[in-house]
Amino acid sequence: MDGELKLTDLISDEVLYDIKDILLDVYEQNEIFTTTEYDDKYTFFSSLYRKSLNALKIYANKSKLVENLSCNGKAILQPIGSPLYLRSLNCNPSEHRRKKSANDIYDLFGIFDKPSFSYALFDEIKNTEKLLFGFFFVEVNTDDIPYVRLQILDEAWNLILEWSSDKVQDEITMFTSDTFNEKSKDFDKVKLLKSGSDVLTPVIPVSSNVDDSNNG
Repeated sequence: MDGELKLTDLISDEVLYDIKDILLDVYEQNEIFTTTEYDDKYTFFSSLYRKSLNALKIYANKSKLVENLSCNGKAILQPIGSPLYLRSLNCNPSEHRRKKSANDIYDLFGIFDKPSFSYALFDEIKNTEKLLFGFFFVEVNTDDIPYVRLQILDEAWNLILEWSSDKVQDEITMFTSDTFNEKSKDFDKVKLLKSGSDVLTPVIPVSSNVDDSNNG
């Protein structure tokens, strides 16, 4: 993959920020309506996943900038003219991969869910084109403020690009050894914050104990 590849080569700022706004709006609404005495992590994250899925499908159907390829309980979007396929998760894709025991990244896009549109889609092109897979997910920073992260990977789970809507976190290169593969890889050194601090404040991830069926 070209080392000079930029995020804007794959997804426009308009689509990026549209999806960011949608996911944060859904997250905040979900937080309001699933904090009763009858709610727990399961109800929160299962509701969050389904609402995010529906919101992204509605957006894709209205937008002229993305194609809606959703199927099998997965909101799959593709920016027009881009080799990038997008979906949202309730957690970091490396965590999701471990839960699913998914060695093939195509599993997360439903390629083996027969019969399915996505199976036909990827079966036709996966051996002829270099595809990229983008995962949106919401995390909460150290001030308890939710923000959206996007990680873009190739078919071998190599982290190609990353973006965060949180300004402080966006100053950090999140590439780390063993993030996706058991074998260690050499990534760029973590950038220090502009403040010059040599201590990086850890991000508090939004994790889920929900059944995997709710986060397909």
